[in-house]
Amino acid sequence: MVGELKALLWDLDGTLAETEELHREAFNRAFAHFGLPLFWDQETYARLLWTTGGKERLQRALEETPEAPRLSWEAIAEVHRYKTDLYLRLLREEGVALRPGVRRVLAEAREVAALLPHLGEPGNPAPVLQGPRAGERVVVDLAYLEEVRRWWST
Repeated sequence: MVGELKALLWDLDGTLAETEELHREAFNRAFAHFGLPLFWDQETYARLLWTTGGKERLQRALEETPEAPRLSWEAIAEVHRYKTDLYLRLLREEGVALRPGVRRVLAEAREVAALLPHLGEPGNPAPVLQGPRAGERVVVDLAYLEEVRRWWST
């Protein structure tokens, strides 16, 4: 490793592992479940990612689709909750791979003890949570926790 590593800071979804495809798949399944006239291909989803927040992204897509119903914020939140449940199920069933180089960076950080305390100790990883927004329940990314557990146990 070049230089002295002081800390590692990670962004949220998609930084350590490619999770956006699972999000896109979960959105599309939720649209079908609720009978919404939406389908996000990769190009559409990439464009919509410029809108921060899943519910906000869905609201924008509905506004851009003339044949889509006008949903209340509560209905949008219901679709999003359903999508999140699907996403978590997809994570558990299909899993995700670490992005190239992530395992090496984590291993190098482990060698110099540069991992942040919130990851816990070898054999006892700490919970990593996606924080709640405006009264929503906390979502635990089980696939990420499992990857951290496997990593710590090596």
